Amino acid sequence: NIFPWTITSLIGFFQAYKLKNIKKYFLFFYPIFIIVLLSLFSTKTPYYPIQILSLVSLNSYIGIKYLIKNSNLLSYIEKINYFCLPLLVFLSILILSFSEETSFDERARIFIFIGMGLFSFFWISYIFINSQKRKLYFSILGAYLLVLCLVQSGLITDKSKDLRIAINTLIKEEKLINNSVEVIKSEASSNESFSKIIKIMVKTPKLGKGVNNLRELKRNNYAWTTTDVNKKVEFVDYIIINEDKIFYPWKLIYRR
Repeated sequence: NIFPWTITSLIGFFQAYKLKNIKKYFLFFYPIFIIVLLSLFSTKTPYYPIQILSLVSLNSYIGIKYLIKNSNLLSYIEKINYFCLPLLVFLSILILSFSEETSFDERARIFIFIGMGLFSFFWISYIFINSQKRKLYFSILGAYLLVLCLVQSGLITDKSKDLRIAINTLIKEEKLINNSVEVIKSEASSNESFSKIIKIMVKTPKLGKGVNNLRELKRNNYAWTTTDVNKKVEFVDYIIINEDKIFYPWKLIYRR
């Protein structure tokens, strides 16, 4: 949750442990206790540790302050710098070469390349800066912007990769990028159907306002429904476009 501030926060934790006053309990013992406690639950989610992020950010500040005062540690960052830049170039070539196999869409590739470009710019600039404090700032800022772009690309936050790929394929095949797709709102009644349609809606490029039932769907329009229109005579004008298992219990239909 806090990368790339993780490194500086760990240094801050170590420094907080050395404190002799009550700050030690707030900055060291309490965050550690919460992390251990939350780790015991198998149903934990990424937002559980939000309650301690403010304290972790203070530890990051302590870590950054310690690094600035101990310039010898910056020499290690400089050595890492010369290793990371060639590695990033190599990774960029891999992404370009195998983008189809890794199922990166255009948006993901753009964010990844922007992130790598910003990271490279700040770490190259690092070489020409004399101030130790600015060297550290540039090192952290480059890593932060890279992670920010990776998060926006969905590369490390994509929890439904197969669903995303299926929807992207469906959009291309049916040319849905400019077509509005409705949702039959009354059918999102169970936990399963509601959870799945939320994931589908997030990845659908152009959503309508939704309709209450199939009869309200206008002609020449698409909709997500759980109804099997092929088994009902009154829906003879409706065609099932896609009913892959990955969309279950929903299927995409079209009204002629």
